Amino acid sequence: MNIAQGILPFQLIENSSKLLLTSFAGLPLVMETFRALGLPQSIKKHLCILQKEGKYQEADYMESFICLFASGGECVDDLDLLREDEGLKKLGLHVPSPEVARWFLHAFHDEKLLSGRVPEKAFIPEETAELKGLGEVQKDLIRKATRKEGPWKATIDLDAVIISARSGSAFG
Repeated sequence: MNIAQGILPFQLIENSSKLLLTSFAGLPLVMETFRALGLPQSIKKHLCILQKEGKYQEADYMESFICLFASGGECVDDLDLLREDEGLKKLGLHVPSPEVARWFLHAFHDEKLLSGRVPEKAFIPEETAELKGLGEVQKDLIRKATRKEGPWKATIDLDAVIISARSGSAFG
C-alpha cells in the first residue's frame, strides 16, 4: 500500500540497486539517431577544428550540443547537467566542460570577417571555413534522412535557441 508523502499517492524510494539511471530518458534515442545517420563520420570528414587527438573529438562536441538542445538546455553551462549523468556516460556520451565547449564554439568565429560591418546596418559576413564544413555536414544529414542525393537546397524553419554566455566567462 502506498502512503502519500505529499498530495499525490506515491512515495519516493531511493534507488539502491546497481542499475544506472538517467534523468534524460529521451536522450539515448537522440544519441542513437545522431549516430545512425552517420553524423560522427560526416563531422570527422568536414570539420577540422581540433589540431590534435585529445579527450574529445569534433563529433563529441556536436553530439553534446544536440543533446543539450534536445534536453531543453538554455546555456552552455547546462552541459554540466549532462556531464554528471552516469547513465549517459555509460551510453558513450562524452560531454566537454562548458569552458571547453565555449572554446570550440568560438572556433567558428572570425572577427576579421566582421571588419566591414557598418553600425546599425544589416550585415552578413562571409562564412568561415568551419561554418562551410558544418554546412557540408548538414547536406550529408539531409541526404541520409531523405535517402536521396537531394534536395540541394532546403529551408529549415525552427525556433531559435539562444545560448548565452555569462559575463566573466572566457568568451562571454
